[in-house]
Amino acid sequence: MQNRRLTDLGLFLLRLSSLALVLEGIHQLMHLGPAIEALRGVPFVGQAPDLVAVALGTAWVVLPALLAVGLFTRVAALLQAAGIAVVYACLLLGGAPVLDPVTGGLAQPAPLAYAALALPLVFTGAGRLSIDHALGADRRVRLAERRASR
Repeated sequence: MQNRRLTDLGLFLLRLSSLALVLEGIHQLMHLGPAIEALRGVPFVGQAPDLVAVALGTAWVVLPALLAVGLFTRVAALLQAAGIAVVYACLLLGGAPVLDPVTGGLAQPAPLAYAALALPLVFTGAGRLSIDHALGADRRVRLAERRASR
């Protein structure tokens, strides 16, 4: 039982760690000009780099907030990881280097770190310290009563 409590605390801290992405989203929404210019040369953006910049900025604010409170955790984590993977792929397709020539490490590790934070939550869910758990408690009680009546 103690391990389960620590697991829930670990999932809570993992969810909170994605809140740093909110700052990037707010910055992007407040300074759309550079984001739109950066998206103009990216393949797959098409004729609407301004719409994509607003959508990404909004996603970087809303999805980590949902993860932090534990609401729609699996869906929010999947969307965050997928969105970051698409952004990273677009960077690579746009000609960004994979490796940093100075350090020899990854050129842009931050997007991959945010995706890596979100992926475990896709598979585990939010844990007991979340709104998802509170909303699901009523459903679990009904299932238990149905099983007990059989």
